[in-house]
Parts: sequence; structure tokens; C-alpha cells
Amino acid sequence: MLYGKQAQWHLHGRHVPAIREPLERLIADIRVRSDDVALRMVVFGACVDVRPATVATTTGLPDFPPGFVGEDKTMGALIDQIDAAIARARNALGPLAAIDPVSQTIVLGVLTSLEKSRWEFAAQVPAEPRHLPSDETPDQPHSPE
Repeated sequence: MLYGKQAQWHLHGRHVPAIREPLERLIADIRVRSDDVALRMVVFGACVDVRPATVATTTGLPDFPPGFVGEDKTMGALIDQIDAAIARARNALGPLAAIDPVSQTIVLGVLTSLEKSRWEFAAQVPAEPRHLPSDETPDQPHSPE
């Protein structure tokens, strides 16, 4: 959530309004879903240590660039962070199925939200050009032999 606020406060470029709205939704959703995850952990007797120093050293997410950041760099950094969070959530799904289906459902909700946000942010990034093999042209697709 803090990286999202960093992005929100320091984003600049022509398409800021189109980026801010999905970013604001993601930040609000992370706030609610992180409370759901933390509460579920406390129900099972786990200590949830959200002190800034602990979070800073254990986040596991890629760092966000400091200062004002352009749109493309912001989108790239947000997508990298979302990808890392998605990977962590997916790794938790299997073990949770056997331990606690309710917790697994909460993580599935987190995944749904993250994947939607990833799609929204990826749509803001210009697509990489597709490079065709030298013997393939757009009019004549390469046929396997």
C-alpha cells in the first residue's frame, strides 16, 4: 500500500488521470484485504508485525523508485510489484487448502484484485513490437515442417 501511495503522489505525465483511478482503487482494496489477511492470522494465533522497520525488511516486493516518476516507469514498477505479490499469494494457496479453506478463500480474493489491477496497469503500457522470424511475414505465417 505504501508503494502505491508513493506512486500516486509522485506520478507525472500526460495520462495521470487514467492511471490514478485504478491506482486509487488498488490502494483502497489493499487496505481492506490486508486487514482481512491480518485478522485471519490473528484468529490462528499468529503475531502480525506491521512496524515500519519490520515491513521494510521483510516485504519481499521490488523497491519503488524515489522521487517523481514518469508514467511508463511507474507502470513498470507497479506491475513488477503486483507480479511479486501474485507469486507470493499463489504459493500460499496450496498449503492453505489443506490447513484452512476460509483463509484460502481470502487469498483468492486478494489474487482476484491483484490480477485485475495488473491488467488495468498493463493496458497503460505500450505493447512491445512483435518481431517476426526472418522467413515469416505478416501476410505469410511461418508453417511448421
